[in-house]
Amino acid sequence: MPRCEVCGASKPENPAKHQALLRCTRCRSVFYCGVGCQKADWKAAHKIVCGKPPSSPVLPLKPNSTSTLSLLTSLPTPPKETKSCGHLCSPNNLPACCACSDTRPILPSYPSYVDGVGHTETAARDDHYCPICNTKNYDRWVRKVAEETRLKKLADDARKAEQDRAAQLAERDRIKAAALGSSTINYSNGDVYVGETLDGERHGQGRMDYALSDEDVIYYEGGWANGKHSGRGKKQWLDDLWYEGEWRDNMMHGVGTCHMNAVDVMHGHFEFDEFCYAIEPEEGEEQGEEGGEGEGEGEGEEAGEGEGEEEGGEEGEEEGGGESLSAAWERMSQSGTAKRLAVAYTQRESAAQRL
Repeated sequence: MPRCEVCGASKPENPAKHQALLRCTRCRSVFYCGVGCQKADWKAAHKIVCGKPPSSPVLPLKPNSTSTLSLLTSLPTPPKETKSCGHLCSPNNLPACCACSDTRPILPSYPSYVDGVGHTETAARDDHYCPICNTKNYDRWVRKVAEETRLKKLADDARKAEQDRAAQLAERDRIKAAALGSSTINYSNGDVYVGETLDGERHGQGRMDYALSDEDVIYYEGGWANGKHSGRGKKQWLDDLWYEGEWRDNMMHGVGTCHMNAVDVMHGHFEFDEFCYAIEPEEGEEQGEEGGEGEGEGEGEEAGEGEGEEEGGEEGEEEGGGESLSAAWERMSQSGTAKRLAVAYTQRESAAQRL
């Protein structure tokens, strides 16, 4: 039920003259019980915030006509969601709607920034609300969406034109390379390829050194198929970023390792440039180096030295194939083992005396 904006009355002040509450004829959003309350509110604040309703297209009189339906469906609809306060609002980070989140004191006017004008002190309280909380902002929202769409189209057109130009240059370079039949191709954009080719296209094993571009690629070395990364290869970017593994159609696809930095290293399965799941390194890869050292210790002269250090001269004599104790000590003296044993024995005796 509408109430007077000033005194809150639900009935007109003079029922004989007015049977219902008076409504502002300009904005048609507030009610008054009489002329007195209307004048008082106009002088206080309403003359600042009052405005005409938002402009809207003129619809045909027949609501069921085809032109009316097509016009209604062609108008953009702002996205909306229900906030914690229970009101509808545009999707944003606020927990409540624009009106419920506005904790500023109620004033006749508010400071604001207007494009093309600058900072002003004559803004209404709800000027910055979304088009759901303030329908007067619908036209502004439509203009914003139209401008964003226009800028996106310009960026897409420029990107497509650059891609078409690059494709034309690449095709010209391919024809030139096919005519020369050389394994080294110098491209118009500064890239250099050395490797196997097929009809002027990169095919087989080869290396491409890239000129600096937006992608910050340094080189790729590995398999190629019809000018694209295929098979196994390694690609290096700036800032120590690289990937080594399987490729398909210029995308990381298969098992590989992606080195982001010294901490973030992903080893696992990739599909279409996306990391899917990790794969633990094989046991042989982890223990290969350690196993090689263990085998080295069990063979030849190193094994004899290790046994001599741990178990004494007798076992060293057995490992050495029956050589005499004096010969074994002479051999250890030449290799420095005897000196290390003497130092270790001295340190152990000193520690025992301190205890």
